[in-house]
Amino acid sequence: MKQRFVVLDLETTGNTPKKNDKIIQVGAVLIEDGEIVERFASFVNPQCTIPPFIEQLTNINQDMVGRAPTFAQIAPMLCEMLKGSSLVAHNVPFDLSFLQHELKTSGHPTFSGNTFDTVELARILLPTQKSYKLTDLSVFYELNHDNPHRADSDAEATAIIFLKLLEKIKTLPSITINQLHTFLHTMKSDIHLLFQEKGVSSSLNHVLYDEKLAVRKVPLESIEVLGKAKSEMLTEVKGLLNHFDKELTALLDARQHGLLEITTSQKMHTLGALAFALENNKQVVVSSASKESKRELEKQVLLLNKQAAFLLSEIKGKYYYLSLSRLVSVLAEADDNYDAVLTKAQILVWLTETETGDMEELSLSSGGKLLWDSINCSYGESTGESQDDLCFYSRAKNRVKRASIIFTNHMFLAKEIWSPEAFMQLEHFLVEDASLFQQSVSRFLGKEISYLDLYFALSRLKETTVVQQAKEELDEAFRLIRSYSLLRTKKGQSRVIYRFDVLKEKSPGWYAVLEAAQRLYMKLTEVLLSLEKEAESTALKQMRDTFHALLFSVEKHGLTWFDVHTKGAKNSVTIYEQPLDVSHSLAEKFYQQKSSILFISPALSVDKNFDYMLEELGLTDFYPKTITVENKETNYPGVFIPTDMPAITRGKNEAFNEIAAMQLLELLEDRGGRILVTFSSLEMLTSVYQAIKSMPNAEGTVVVSQSSLSGGKQKILKAASNFEKAILFVTNGFLEEVNLQEEKIDTLVVMRLPFKSMDEPVMAAKIATVESQGRNSFTDVSLPIAVLRFKAMIGRFLEAEGPKEIFIFDKRVVEKRYGNTFLQDIPNAIVKKDSFFAIMNNIN
Repeated sequence: MKQRFVVLDLETTGNTPKKNDKIIQVGAVLIEDGEIVERFASFVNPQCTIPPFIEQLTNINQDMVGRAPTFAQIAPMLCEMLKGSSLVAHNVPFDLSFLQHELKTSGHPTFSGNTFDTVELARILLPTQKSYKLTDLSVFYELNHDNPHRADSDAEATAIIFLKLLEKIKTLPSITINQLHTFLHTMKSDIHLLFQEKGVSSSLNHVLYDEKLAVRKVPLESIEVLGKAKSEMLTEVKGLLNHFDKELTALLDARQHGLLEITTSQKMHTLGALAFALENNKQVVVSSASKESKRELEKQVLLLNKQAAFLLSEIKGKYYYLSLSRLVSVLAEADDNYDAVLTKAQILVWLTETETGDMEELSLSSGGKLLWDSINCSYGESTGESQDDLCFYSRAKNRVKRASIIFTNHMFLAKEIWSPEAFMQLEHFLVEDASLFQQSVSRFLGKEISYLDLYFALSRLKETTVVQQAKEELDEAFRLIRSYSLLRTKKGQSRVIYRFDVLKEKSPGWYAVLEAAQRLYMKLTEVLLSLEKEAESTALKQMRDTFHALLFSVEKHGLTWFDVHTKGAKNSVTIYEQPLDVSHSLAEKFYQQKSSILFISPALSVDKNFDYMLEELGLTDFYPKTITVENKETNYPGVFIPTDMPAITRGKNEAFNEIAAMQLLELLEDRGGRILVTFSSLEMLTSVYQAIKSMPNAEGTVVVSQSSLSGGKQKILKAASNFEKAILFVTNGFLEEVNLQEEKIDTLVVMRLPFKSMDEPVMAAKIATVESQGRNSFTDVSLPIAVLRFKAMIGRFLEAEGPKEIFIFDKRVVEKRYGNTFLQDIPNAIVKKDSFFAIMNNIN
């Protein structure tokens, strides 16, 4: 019997047929025995108006559907195609809901065959993809998907992707296919039926672990191959070094610390570090908040010599690495949770491909990350389980031993400074994004616990009476903390931060908090006594002790505060403790212990002076070398400052927000493209967003807001990438860790200069310290921090290619004496200031 699949895609007026949303285009592709044999496409008259947003998304307008057949008229042709077929779609529940509704309404029998969802299938078979949108999968498979969001083009792309995914199944080891067939019965579509091929038998590319897992085999290079590759790479790299690379190499060679301010376009500074490491048979650690440097150096190394990939390695905390023994244990547990089953399936496929076992390769759902908590190498550390070769962390440490450049993140470096394990013998470090490194050190030396941390820890346990009682005490304790914080702070904020001091809080409300906290502590202790698994009790015990220390320890050496999201749940609170100052600790534990530490960032100096960062980092007494690499590129961004914007006050700013909203709409209409708007607070962001949405001329305008989307920062950026014209609202801090190179942002609007709120605990403490010394807190703290944040933001924006325009809506940049300190940090800027409409006329 022939295998028949009908790949269907529908364009509709909305998301739900029950709300009278209608189909406006149908695309269908028939596949028989692995080949496309028939296609069907038609516009459909919905007998209603197409919303402007849908028209913009699909480019289907009323004229196109006005003379088209109704669904009832094309239904017989669709039914003929579907007869004896399985239905395939990219997000089957969506297309199937409309299909069934329209078939039933038009008097035809509903579809009763098997369904296969290519989103589900791709998530399992392509577990490292960062996006499963049809357009992104088309790019991955190098398809000519010319008309996204048109049913005929989408159906064709989905059909080709489906065939490629079927081919991928055949390449999997038989043991993996059999496991997937068993696991996937609980999926939303019938994809378990696709995993019945025999697959490949265990080959030279895979090894079996415990007769249960097919794991990719990673071959080890011989000493001769390693030596030859190093020698050849050194010759190649030396020929590519520029003046800056040579300065960096000289600093490493001279065993000197330094601050090197470079533009984000100067990405290859790690070449100098590689040359130094190869020539001196040393190792250099590169710590960064992003993976950009790693990607760039990998690309360069592989271009020069594919055999030299081993020269670069990466290591991070144990949590990021998979434990095979833990995975086998979890796979044996019965589980009907959708996210858990999906994650298990993803990992089974990933194991046949990964060399690192690093979770950051995976595209996990939030539920998948919960499962990861129980299968990573930090789970059950007290048992010693995470140290054997069944843990990918051990493998990462082994790779580090033969690498020349070792990449890591700031949190792992902070851990290694105070508790060295992988970096004990290493002497040379490049640290990117100095301010983010400093924040990571503060977090490492501090403590934090949230309601959700404890809630999820309890939710993973068997639901016993004592666990249920602990959840009730948890709700009560954090509800009281939230109420206590709200009573002592300003009303009307979306986020409230209350600094507390356990020695100074004396009100009845505080004693109620402590009483509830003590009851929670005792109930968590009861839960711990009832647990059988040591690994489970280790994690929960650490959380319990952190919670108790934050509220009851009187020997605090740092700041403590409650962080409350007022629009969240009634117990949505995180409790923090951080040291007042990390500079002395860094000097003692890091700079004195290591030969050469070089901080590299686009934002290290203020008004060409490095003193602020030297003091913050604790480097002043080490007399490090400071270097600024000037930007000599020919990119000249236009910087436009509307001088007719209302002044921003400490109170409400309705007039400013309304005018800003109108001008953003005008800017989008006039300039087009994608506009990134940065705000100093979520309150202002939300206010301007709502102002735009309420304007009559904003209908159909795409506005993507950080406040209304969940997920990672790059995911939020991607949300605007489907549209040629869109506005994206983010906070100033959003840009600190994102890569804008691939996002095609044309215009940056700085709504307000990035001064930090004086209510933030660390900021307030810095200001109080400086003022107690008789210094000016604005010039010595607030201004330097704002300028450095501004430089980092501008650097991120300008790192992508193409013409760029910057609008600054904050008049202080031209009205205040300090304004030029900001403007001079925009490389090669051409600054224009005038009324908004005069600026727009002059640009045109």
